[in-house]
Amino acid sequence: MESTTVEGKVTVVDTWVNPGALGGGLLGWLAIIFAGIGLKWYGVGAMVEPMMVFAGVGFLICALWGGKKGDAFTFWAFGIIAIFDFVFVFMFMFPAMHLTAGPTPNEMSTLVISFAILVVAMCIVTLYFPSRLFSATIALAAILFMTVGINFSISPPNEGIETFIGVLSIIVGIMALYMSIGEIINHCTRAETCPMLLKKPKKA
Repeated sequence: MESTTVEGKVTVVDTWVNPGALGGGLLGWLAIIFAGIGLKWYGVGAMVEPMMVFAGVGFLICALWGGKKGDAFTFWAFGIIAIFDFVFVFMFMFPAMHLTAGPTPNEMSTLVISFAILVVAMCIVTLYFPSRLFSATIALAAILFMTVGINFSISPPNEGIETFIGVLSIIVGIMALYMSIGEIINHCTRAETCPMLLKKPKKA
């Protein structure tokens, strides 16, 4: 909660909390769900598709939430993530409903690799943020999506790469969930109870 005084007369209170915890929690949860696909526990079906739809709604809320707070990075990053999430899941849902033809491997590869490049851009921006853990999580996510995109272009997909994707998805998911839960705990305790690998301030 933030408050500012305007012209020494009116105090404006910002009651909108940071949406990063919600967005990070959704990302972590979704990454772990996708790990099951890479590890061949299940396919894209009755659980994954609704999960992606509702997660996309959550990402969109985070983007608008960030915009409301004047947080350009949150608005930009979660807006991009929401669009990717919706496009990816509808690539599977629309053909099942006989609305469009199924996606080709090149289409899927192009979508995911282009998204991975945007995640790299997000990672570069986070280098200016105080948390090194945040940058490390985004960097691993970029590697994850780049690997997924490359694997889509391989016919048939490489089983070894799919296993690597599954394991890396779990790692990224755990890191994102840790940051999400840690942010809530740190907010409640008003201290860095959960370490976020913050940069040490430069000495004057």
